Amino acid sequence: LDARRARVAALRTRADVEAYQRTVRTRIAEQIGVLPATEAPLNGQVTRTTRRDGYRIEHLVYESLPGVPVTALLYVPDGAGPFPAVIGTAGHADEGKASATYQHAWISLARRGFVVLAHDPPGQGERLEYLDASGGSRVGIGTREHMMTGLQVLLTGRTIGAYMVQDSRRALDYLLTRPDVDAKRIAVAGNSGGGTQAALLAAVEPRLAAAVVSCYM
Repeated sequence: LDARRARVAALRTRADVEAYQRTVRTRIAEQIGVLPATEAPLNGQVTRTTRRDGYRIEHLVYESLPGVPVTALLYVPDGAGPFPAVIGTAGHADEGKASATYQHAWISLARRGFVVLAHDPPGQGERLEYLDASGGSRVGIGTREHMMTGLQVLLTGRTIGAYMVQDSRRALDYLLTRPDVDAKRIAVAGNSGGGTQAALLAAVEPRLAAAVVSCYM
């Protein structure tokens, strides 16, 4: 710890800081097991649009990896744009992106002129992975699905956090395809489990302009 503090204290120039940032990002990415960058097609598809007062909601599906769909809601303010944007990472609500708590936040941002892309984490919302005959989860929604998957992916040298980062990185890639989004003003924001996702993404993703972490482990 003392050596790390001394290294930080020795930083003098912008170039010093940026070099240190690259080192830290690389180390964190290795510890998480972050997947390599990909240019695979996003295959983004808006399945329907819901009109609301001052904004609209586009019901979106995109692929974080080939054949791995991510369900999302895109909140788009009325007006021409381009708008600043936020990647909304949901906490451990069974409903994922559709939780009333998180929808309140996404809607508030949309009414203030932000595009918000809020996606379901694996094991929540519309992304249950261990389905029973009734369409529910055989192991339990949220952290229990995360633990079931997380223990398995450890055998591959990765963590479930790597796949959550991938979901959000590809959300960022999708936002960058939209002419109504200001590419230089994209942030990530999350609470609880979503705070963990936001912190991990911010640690390894230099394209973000800002990160807002409410709380996390």
